[in-house]
Amino acid sequence: MPRVETLRDGTTLQSEKELPMALIVTLTNGEKRKKGKRHYDVRRIDLEAEDEQHMEGNYCADRDGAAGWEEAGCSTDDKNEDAKAVEYCKQGKEQARTRDLEKDKAVLEAELNCLKWDTLQQAICISQLEYALGSLSDEHDGLKHAHNVYKAKETTTIHEKDCHISDLKDKVCAPEKQLEKHLDEPQ
Repeated sequence: MPRVETLRDGTTLQSEKELPMALIVTLTNGEKRKKGKRHYDVRRIDLEAEDEQHMEGNYCADRDGAAGWEEAGCSTDDKNEDAKAVEYCKQGKEQARTRDLEKDKAVLEAELNCLKWDTLQQAICISQLEYALGSLSDEHDGLKHAHNVYKAKETTTIHEKDCHISDLKDKVCAPEKQLEKHLDEPQ
């Protein structure tokens, strides 16, 4: 959709491009030309172009809104005005870029703060998990030690039981042998 600019006298100018532009318009001697058309000296400067391109010419707008460009020569004064206009537009462009960069910086700082907050939360979670892992490792080591103690006690108890059983067998065998000897002896 073309961009429409309205001048002080109510005339609207329509540009062919959608890009933001600075229109520097002056009414040429306030005179009316043939068929009710007003002529304006217009310099249109593209604010987003990398190199400062601009069109010079007479913009011709009639009361019905029909408009068109007429190519015109430039005087030295026009060139000085053009240089001033280009410099003004460069400053505006630099200010717009600065504003855009400041907006981008604010957005990036907000994202950075969010990332820092997320990193901090994750670091806290990691340290809590490390603490829990340390506690579980300590508990595991304690259980392992208790298991080894019970295993040693079991081995000792089994050995003591075997010794006790052996002693009991010996005690039982001794009276049996004596009884056999008694029975085998002639009286």
